[in-house]
Amino acid sequence: AFAANSAKHGIGAWRNLAKPEAPPLPESPATIDWTTQQLPPTWAHRVIPSKGWPRRYDELPDPSVAGEMKYWKMLIGPRTAYSSGSGTVEQYKAAAVEAGYSAITFCETFEKLTKKKWDALLEDCKQNTDEDFVCLPGLEIESYEGQRYLVLGAERFPAPNWLTEDGKRLAAVRMLSLGWFGHVSVVHRPERGVLDHRTFKHYTGIAVATYDTRGKQVDDGFAAYQWSAASDSQPIPIAVHEVTKPADVKQAVTGYQQILPAPTLPKAIRYFRFAFSHNFDAPERYFISEGPILDGWSIFNKDIGKDEYNRKHFRMGIGVRSEDGETPIAQVQLFD
Repeated sequence: AFAANSAKHGIGAWRNLAKPEAPPLPESPATIDWTTQQLPPTWAHRVIPSKGWPRRYDELPDPSVAGEMKYWKMLIGPRTAYSSGSGTVEQYKAAAVEAGYSAITFCETFEKLTKKKWDALLEDCKQNTDEDFVCLPGLEIESYEGQRYLVLGAERFPAPNWLTEDGKRLAAVRMLSLGWFGHVSVVHRPERGVLDHRTFKHYTGIAVATYDTRGKQVDDGFAAYQWSAASDSQPIPIAVHEVTKPADVKQAVTGYQQILPAPTLPKAIRYFRFAFSHNFDAPERYFISEGPILDGWSIFNKDIGKDEYNRKHFRMGIGVRSEDGETPIAQVQLFD
């Protein structure tokens, strides 16, 4: 009885299931031989703590990621007729497939939503998801302070006690990290928001660039993202295209795009949704791009150890290619 509400939202509900057989985990060496040490594979590594002491937290090959790495493109931001936009989930899917996307995450305007409309959106997303394309629900919600946020991928409609008295805004901002499950919580429009970026909290992502339905950039969150990455967090970079009708999906192909690296689309979507669980991955498997594909991005040795361990420096690999693999890259600029 105590867990009934959690079970209703897909959390808990104990079942007696056999434990799946897990592949063996790689072990990092205590002492590094830099003449032979290899970098872990890009977008296919994670922190695997060592068994010995002192504990080491090296980035090592992730045995759960097998197969050729692919780069799936997701459209984040469309609004349907259920809220402040027009068109259906089915119409958006058709337009997105034609534009080269593999997934959509909707960002329905919460003030315009009802629980009934939200449930209909969930059903439409399920009906229009298959092995080649995924539709995820999502919403844009304003806090009691006036700051706007995105909740991407979660299926739960906000509970009444999370909201202001009029039921239109989020009063319990902490629920962005504590209330939803299987989601990405994003600070939306940080450049024009009411909060200083140094006061952001309860988020896993920052909208680095936001575009309107015509493809025009209307908010630049890069400064907020840079400050957060350098100071207090490891934010997920998010590109938002606030498309309000299916015919305008073709305008969204310009500007930053959300790229999800993974061998398969289901693995890409699962990783994307569970953002809170990946907060300490380095790097997290998310990036945005205006075209080039980041296909080299890994590091070995993040911990300084004793002199005899030869851990006073690190090795990093960076690689980039054009989307078609043929167009030459003229310039690369790194921000440290």
